[in-house]
Amino acid sequence: METSLYNWIKRQAHASVYADRAYCLRLTATDFSPGQPVLSGAMFFFLLPLNGSVRLLSVTDEPFASLRPGQMVVLSPSMEARLGTPEGNFSALCLLLEPLFFDSLSASQQVYSQLVMLSPGGSPVPFAIGGAALSCLRRTLSLFLHHPGSGSPRLEGMARHLCDFCLLQIADVLASAGQRRQASPTSHSQELFRDFKKLLLEHYRTRHGLDFYADALSVSTVYLSRIVKKLTGHTVYYHIGELLCADARKLLTTTDLDVKNIADTLGFADQSSFGKFFRRHMGVPPSLFRQASASVSAPGLQKTAPAARPAEAHPDTPASTRHELYK
Repeated sequence: METSLYNWIKRQAHASVYADRAYCLRLTATDFSPGQPVLSGAMFFFLLPLNGSVRLLSVTDEPFASLRPGQMVVLSPSMEARLGTPEGNFSALCLLLEPLFFDSLSASQQVYSQLVMLSPGGSPVPFAIGGAALSCLRRTLSLFLHHPGSGSPRLEGMARHLCDFCLLQIADVLASAGQRRQASPTSHSQELFRDFKKLLLEHYRTRHGLDFYADALSVSTVYLSRIVKKLTGHTVYYHIGELLCADARKLLTTTDLDVKNIADTLGFADQSSFGKFFRRHMGVPPSLFRQASASVSAPGLQKTAPAARPAEAHPDTPASTRHELYK
């Protein structure tokens, strides 16, 4: 019977690192059975092979890539994959973070932004890690296996800072992988999409309309839409919405900004538009999401508002253009 790696790891008592929000485990070939666990929605996965290799497959068993030492793969909750049959004396370090906990970590946005750039199609893409970066990341992930977990505010605080430190390391290696990928030859379509994602990361808070990105890239809206859909399987509005939703979760989780200020910060015309957008993506209103996330914050954690970004007028796009995001 098929199961998720998340549920399988939760059953391993020694895997819990931070209450029921972060898990780490050393996977080996003996952990695999005929129904290999599926890495699916609901969690952030970080897999770092130590020995041997294993195939990374789609949920329909189509191969994505082969994972081996010196590589890492990161999956967001919207990605799905399966681990195939391992080869050699396979072992890997696996870290899982629940989304609410991930969003509450200060380094989460850096990881998510780099992941967006590295995974244009929304599919998991292994990336190479070498030298000192690989050695340091291995040591950090190994610390999770020996951490005493919860039990006191001090232990929980240490686990929380360990998660943040690990995410900063991962963000750094993701950035390096992105730079190497940019240096390799690309097609015109890939180059256009890469430029779109760079532009999106700079302006997604203030520019929600397709026209802005097409004009900035000197292409038609139809052409940009076709290229993005062809390369990723998703619309331009999907990519805008993914970043806005991640940012909204972060602001609701880690700041005391009221919902109206968050709506203004993210470039929405009003609180109602933001509420409709957020409920469409998350299934609950922003206020209820904030209440649910309150229990995830570490004891005594101080919430502070982020530094304000330069103000820019909300794009004056017709209602039909905004419909994809807000309805």
